[in-house]
Amino acid sequence: MEFKDLKDALKYPFSKVKMILLLGLVLLLADLVNEVHGTDKFSVVLKLTLTLVAVVMSFLEAGYLFKVIEETTRGSDSLPEFNQFKSIFIHGTKEIIVTMIYLSLPILELGLSVYYFLSSVETHNLVDLNLGYAFLVIGFSSILIIGFLLQVVILNMAHNHGSIRSAFNWGKIVEKMRNIGYKNLLLTYLLAFITFGSLIIFFSDNIKNIPFIGILILMLFIEPYLLLFNIRLLGLIDK
Repeated sequence: MEFKDLKDALKYPFSKVKMILLLGLVLLLADLVNEVHGTDKFSVVLKLTLTLVAVVMSFLEAGYLFKVIEETTRGSDSLPEFNQFKSIFIHGTKEIIVTMIYLSLPILELGLSVYYFLSSVETHNLVDLNLGYAFLVIGFSSILIIGFLLQVVILNMAHNHGSIRSAFNWGKIVEKMRNIGYKNLLLTYLLAFITFGSLIIFFSDNIKNIPFIGILILMLFIEPYLLLFNIRLLGLIDK
């Protein structure tokens, strides 16, 4: 990774500001769905309708971000248009399926952690409590490792028209990992953690507390900007 890549990724979301806002609307809708589900003021029908819309939009968002990576690796210098909805939806579906398959193991480990914690409460068994902590550590460690690997998996998919099969072609994935360099992959991974971690820990609540416009600033601009920045940077190291 070179400084010019970082500079490029910082400027990239502004190549089409409307796309930042469009992605922001998806995030805002997801937040609205959470708010609606957190109260009894709305009917079940409305909740289910909003949830369905949010799910569809999430798949479109995943597909669009995949399109950003795909076009970046092909040399594009501006954000792609949000069109060809069928293609974007299919790519988003594939990416989410692949991600869920890879995360199935840590999800199982965290599930076992919850099981043993609940069991220890009932039985007061120290072994169950220790197993709960052990699976908790293993589960979060697995998420970190798989999150790192998913960068290369998605890049390999981007070079193979979004093929699910390419997401499990470990020969090509390992080869790509070596070609890109572990240092570059680690840097992109750490930057994603730093940008979103800082936002969540230090800034998110403060921004939301700004009357009227705080949530709009966060959802419509800051979060989608950071998404596009990190996705662009990932694509650039494999350009």
